Amino acid sequence: MPEETLIWKGTPSQKTNIGFYILTFIFIIPPIVRWLKTRTTVYEITTQRIIFHNGIFTKRREELELYRVKDFSLVAPFLLRIFGLENIILRTSDRTSPDIILRAVPRAENIFDQIRTHVEAARDRKRVREVDYDQDPTV
Repeated sequence: MPEETLIWKGTPSQKTNIGFYILTFIFIIPPIVRWLKTRTTVYEITTQRIIFHNGIFTKRREELELYRVKDFSLVAPFLLRIFGLENIILRTSDRTSPDIILRAVPRAENIFDQIRTHVEAARDRKRVREVDYDQDPTV
């Protein structure tokens, strides 16, 4: 009997899984990215500033001096309210970030009141007051 020799050895092509890979990418990757974005966003509120950290691959840090906050809003969309969360919206005099949104904050009313108190204290400490001028284009 002749000696046995290998003629061919291989595996099936991954091309047969292309549909599965596309569906996985479409349905799995976006939720993972969204989860990572939320997970890497951190808000720090001090007596003088609000500091934002975010970014999955490129980390970013942004700071807002509390005396620059002009107006406050507390918004509780239905889905967030179900989980006891609210959005804190801060309108500021900062040119790069005129509107700041602290999203899905637990116990937001307490934090909202603390921010408001420290904004007033920061203004008094810096001797700063917010003044809005209406610009009339006809003048």
